[in-house]
Amino acid sequence: LELMRSRSSAYAYRLPDWVIGTTHKTNVDWRADQTSWRRELLGFCDGFEFLGLEVLEEDAGESDKEYFITFLAKLRTLKQPTSTSKHVKQTFSKIKSQHQNDALNADFKERSRFLLEDEGWMYVEGDVNFDPQVEVDGQLVSAGSLGEGEGSAASSGGDGSMTMAP
Repeated sequence: LELMRSRSSAYAYRLPDWVIGTTHKTNVDWRADQTSWRRELLGFCDGFEFLGLEVLEEDAGESDKEYFITFLAKLRTLKQPTSTSKHVKQTFSKIKSQHQNDALNADFKERSRFLLEDEGWMYVEGDVNFDPQVEVDGQLVSAGSLGEGEGSAASSGGDGSMTMAP
């Protein structure tokens, strides 16, 4: 859980080295050329304002070295990401197409998989849903329809700071 939250904060604060250092080598985004990867991550970060993070579910894996976390990330698009890979641009396009009625909304729900390696917990992969539904008062609603701050476990201040709920 701490790794997932720290990775989210790393995106919000434009800290690509932490994202790179905590990504498993089997991840589709992993690259040996870390200079290019760093530039791509910064371009991605510049395309979004990171508004919050809500942990929805935690599950142990098949061993004590595997863990799954489902979360809702609340983002707002700022501009088309620059200096990014084809994969990141495709992700941005998927977000935009799923939120046609709200061009600024870029919320997504992800079920992430983490593995414990010699160097610590590593992000392996995520199953992403770009049109997330969350339960509010017993009913499923689109996460993008929630007001800013509702349902968030983290919020970003105007000065770029991010506050996490315990």
